[in-house]
Amino acid sequence: MIILHVHFQMKGTSLEEFQAALKEAQIGEMSRQEEGNIEYTYYQPVGVEDQLLLVEVWKDEDALKTHQQTEHFKAWGEKKKQYQVETKITKYQAEQI
Repeated sequence: MIILHVHFQMKGTSLEEFQAALKEAQIGEMSRQEEGNIEYTYYQPVGVEDQLLLVEVWKDEDALKTHQQTEHFKAWGEKKKQYQVETKITKYQAEQI
């Protein structure tokens, strides 16, 4: 199982604008429907107004690679460029116990 923690730090754009763009792009909804997706959830830290955390869980590396080749993933990557957002990704490999 592959787990990604994707940290979005807003730099010059509001979190509300960024969340609206995410909703419009429907990347969460489409990603959750993909084969091999276990979780795709956004969280906002309590009391922090300029950060968003995405937790992605994929069945395996192949499922993640397939996700990264989808049109909605590529389209979001292009759309995200219009926002000033710093993105940090931490990747974990885990097994379910």
